[in-house]
Amino acid sequence: MAHTVSEGADAIFTGSLVDSSSDGVTSLTRLTITYYDRDTGTIINGRNAQNICATVAGSTNNNISVSATGLITWRMQPADNVIVSANLPTGAAETHVALFEFGWNSSEYSGAAEEVFTVTQRAKIG
Repeated sequence: MAHTVSEGADAIFTGSLVDSSSDGVTSLTRLTITYYDRDTGTIINGRNAQNICATVAGSTNNNISVSATGLITWRMQPADNVIVSANLPTGAAETHVALFEFGWNSSEYSGAAEEVFTVTQRAKIG
């Protein structure tokens, strides 16, 4: 499912990390995010395998928090919702991808999840 956000806007994304049995992952030992433009591969806002695994459940690291039950809350900043293509027509959109990679149970198990964001360019004024 794609999430739609406006260029330069704040947004909040929530999602759950689950294992192969659809149970919430509760003992994270590794969690990173890579956030990029699908067409160009451009990394957005420095989020290239960025460590977001907080040492204490419920704490926040790089504007992303994870609860003790595996619920991720990402408070997206305007810099997360930028248009990277200089040639994008006014009002068009880019597709950005957030890749979450995680490990749990002393990294004995691992998983990955992708979330897709449609970032709509704002009309140019002036």
